[in-house]
Amino acid sequence: MGPFEYRLELTATGRKTGRFTGGEVPHLSVGAPPEFGGPEGVWTPEHLFVAAVSSCLMTTFSAVAATAGLEVLAYSDSAT
Repeated sequence: MGPFEYRLELTATGRKTGRFTGGEVPHLSVGAPPEFGGPEGVWTPEHLFVAAVSSCLMTTFSAVAATAGLEVLAYSDSAT
């Protein structure tokens, strides 16, 4: 299996805001957190970092369960 690439583009939409686009995935508005002068209501780099760790844990759990032949009936977590 060769290397994988996940490409996206970020376009500034304001002084501390932007918009990610990338192929078939929905657009994502991002910005600095309000604590650093950004607007309310957009995903911040801090949110995306925590979301990446949380989703990696979920997909790893799913892969391990599938390899072990286990049926997962539900999964959820709360990350900070």
